[in-house]
Amino acid sequence: MGRREEKKQRTRERLIEISLELFRRRGFDETRVQDIVERVGVSAATFFNYFPSKEAILEAQAEQTADLYAAMLRHQLVPTDRSVVERLEGITRLLARYLQSDRATSRLMVTRTQLFFGSTGDKADKDRNAQRLLAQLFEQGQAGGEID
Repeated sequence: MGRREEKKQRTRERLIEISLELFRRRGFDETRVQDIVERVGVSAATFFNYFPSKEAILEAQAEQTADLYAAMLRHQLVPTDRSVVERLEGITRLLARYLQSDRATSRLMVTRTQLFFGSTGDKADKDRNAQRLLAQLFEQGQAGGEID
């Protein structure tokens, strides 16, 4: 990745980081795009080059969470000396810890995004892929006689 792309990525990440911090501290409805851009040190036009709205910040965080979940599932599909049940328990514990680590943001993602319900387009495709990965893990457990 070139320097220009790295700078764009850092700006995007900073917009998300500061937005989430302000959402936690002030509340989502009380945080304005102007508050975000002032803290990041960019113009409103720059913000809107990256995100069409502050709601899109939450969607980006929710998508990152969904990608993390899918990565955990892919990792757990690789057979190990741990049972499928133990791997499923591990995924559940890790996801719960992740969501509890920032309860305010997790609450916003659950209530104001399509993280768990109603996704469309590419997000729906990603959700179906994660469901397939989970199904494969259950199939491993069934094949091994661990799960009925």
